[in-house]
Amino acid sequence: MTLAAIIKDADGDMQGRAAVEAALRLKSQGNIKVTAVCLESSHAEPLLREAAAMGCDEAVLVQPPNSLENAGYLDVARYAGFLTAALREMEWDAIIAGCHAADADAIPASFLIAEQLGLAAAWNIEELTLGENGVFLARQTDGSMLRTLELTPPCLILALPDPKKRIYRTVDGISKAYAMDIPVLSVGGEPDISVQMVSSKADQPKASRRLGRMMEAPVEEVVPAVMDLLVRHGVLGRI
Repeated sequence: MTLAAIIKDADGDMQGRAAVEAALRLKSQGNIKVTAVCLESSHAEPLLREAAAMGCDEAVLVQPPNSLENAGYLDVARYAGFLTAALREMEWDAIIAGCHAADADAIPASFLIAEQLGLAAAWNIEELTLGENGVFLARQTDGSMLRTLELTPPCLILALPDPKKRIYRTVDGISKAYAMDIPVLSVGGEPDISVQMVSSKADQPKASRRLGRMMEAPVEEVVPAVMDLLVRHGVLGRI
């Protein structure tokens, strides 16, 4: 079995390593090969070598048509499109990406990849084990709820970082990582992904607020007036 672990070059290295660490924990459970995948940026090659030093068997640098200074600043659709084009050219049984519980960027990108590749996707996975016949057993957290999912490859899994089960570079791994050649997989043209992006309320411009009236009156008159306003508008209940 081969896993493709997507490294997202972004702030917060826990997110970038979450996919690699989840894939390597699965590797320790069976005959699994892990390939680290990262879109070209100024940090991509060091991130891929670090993944190899942690235990990844192979690493692939995805090169879009024009050199990008930082893949993290691509819009979601283009980022997903370039990776999707590269993944179509690779061999894998499942894709693992990283996410945070409240991630506004990586989750939509991964969903777009899953949609374009026709894969089932599971998110917020905090524990992943290999079951019988190559089926993944995934523990998913959703708010205060925990549930176990059975995921049959091919599929895409979004793994949460696990600070208690970190995987680190080894001496042998570092020697291997910095001696290995990292192949470059070029993808041509702009990605053909048409999506309708829905903005959240936080992205919407806020309506201007009306200025209130300044009350000039003695305190003994102001307090009852304010309390009456709060009651009339349902902020306080009437006693």
